[in-house]
Amino acid sequence: MILKPLQFKEEYEYTPLVILNAEEGTFKMKGDVLPDDQTFCDSILDWLTEYVKKPNPFTTFRFYLHYINEEGGKLIINIIKILKVLPNMTIEWYHHVDDEDLKEYGEELSEELDIPFKYLPVSEYY
Repeated sequence: MILKPLQFKEEYEYTPLVILNAEEGTFKMKGDVLPDDQTFCDSILDWLTEYVKKPNPFTTFRFYLHYINEEGGKLIINIIKILKVLPNMTIEWYHHVDDEDLKEYGEELSEELDIPFKYLPVSEYY
C-alpha cells in the first residue's frame, strides 16, 4: 500500500510548504522553516518513517529554503537522518546565488550527516 501524499501549505514566516509524495518518490520543502507546532514536525517525521519501510527505487528531497531557526534545523536534520538509509537518496539543496550562508549551512549538514547534497544555485527567489 502506497502512503497517501502529505502536504502542508506554506504559512509565511512560520512553516514551509511541504509536499511528500510516495508514489513519485519526490519530496519538497519550500520557504521559511520556523516551526512552532510539534504536530507539524511529528507528522512529517512519522510519514517519512513509514515511507522508508517501502520506498521507491529512487527518492529525491528538494529543499528550497529561505530562513531556518533552531527548531527548523532540528527538523531538517531528522528528515535527512530518516532518509539517508535509502540506497538511491538524493538531496537537492537550492539556494539563492547571493546566499552563501544558506549554501554553507547545507554543506555543514552534508558533512555532519555524511550524505552528499547537490547544490543548485538559483537567481530568483522561489
